[in-house]
Amino acid sequence: MTLAVTHCPNCKGRVKLRTKDSRPHEAYGFPTVKRRRTCHKCNFRITTIEIPISIGNEVFEEDE
Repeated sequence: MTLAVTHCPNCKGRVKLRTKDSRPHEAYGFPTVKRRRTCHKCNFRITTIEIPISIGNEVFEEDE
């Protein structure tokens, strides 16, 4: 399962977002990674918080 923001929504998905800053972050009671991403074409900015895959699998578990 991938829930990632990698392409700019303003540029209609034609331009990949670049990581401007990445740092460890403590959120929700477990370690995460906080990244600031920017589009080099239109300067769109977004902040993402990435959770460990083991936690993500538990939280976003699919029903069979």
